[in-house]
Amino acid sequence: MKQNKFPPLYVIADLKSIKQQQWHFRSLRVQLIFLFIASLTTVINFPYSDKTSSLFYILFIIISMCFMCYSSLLKPEKIWYESRALAESANTLTWRFIMGAKPFDFHQTKENVESNFINELKELWKLNKMNDKKIDKTLREDSQITEWMQNIRRSDFEIKKDHYLQLRIEDQLNWYEKKKEFNKKRARSFSIGSFVAYVAAIIIACLQITGTALPQWSSEPILMLAAGLVGWTQAKRYSELASSYALTSREISDIKDDIDKITKEQFSNFVNNSERAFSREHTQWTARRLDYSSGEESDTP
Repeated sequence: MKQNKFPPLYVIADLKSIKQQQWHFRSLRVQLIFLFIASLTTVINFPYSDKTSSLFYILFIIISMCFMCYSSLLKPEKIWYESRALAESANTLTWRFIMGAKPFDFHQTKENVESNFINELKELWKLNKMNDKKIDKTLREDSQITEWMQNIRRSDFEIKKDHYLQLRIEDQLNWYEKKKEFNKKRARSFSIGSFVAYVAAIIIACLQITGTALPQWSSEPILMLAAGLVGWTQAKRYSELASSYALTSREISDIKDDIDKITKEQFSNFVNNSERAFSREHTQWTARRLDYSSGEESDTP
């Protein structure tokens, strides 16, 4: 829906964020997989020569290192954060414009409001640290105000309120509820998987101590698997996101409960307060991610 009805700036930033997120986690996944495969070469008896195991070990380490260099040099994680921050800021500006909330209220002329909206989008792009020729081009050549946006803005109060409830509040609430459950389940699954891998490594080590005939380094792949599961869990931050999304979901539920009581005169402030609530989670998410990627402790509560 948003690809056809929202500003091209939002659409480009949103798609770029999704793409860079995918590349970031693909790179991390490949690194962990090939490190695990490299650890397997220490316990596999290759039939060709004594050097075969070492050659494969080096090859898999090099492949993993190449993907690490890709992530370090091209920084898909950083671009993902910046694109998401830009997309969400453009998104909240768009909803304020559509609903006629300040600073895009109906006391101004149509020309002034649309000019202010375009200038706000340009200011967002100016403050963002990315370089993207597509966004530069769309801000120069394309209209950022779609026909759908204008139609909703011109509609009656009750229609606008209904659109805001269904397409903004309930959409956000459903997203956070779904993501909360997803992250909660993933946190539990990966914690259990890591625990099982550690226990398996301990059992193998104990068997080796008692003289059971096992390859000398057979516990190494299990430990590598456990480390990989822990690393993936830390990168995805399942538990932290589950808690954060649960809190935001409760806040949005309160917003949903309040909208029926809102009058036309109160609607502008209601939309702005709601958008601040939506933006707060995205701002904190970006801050946590940037602190995490830079290796610093976050001051965000």
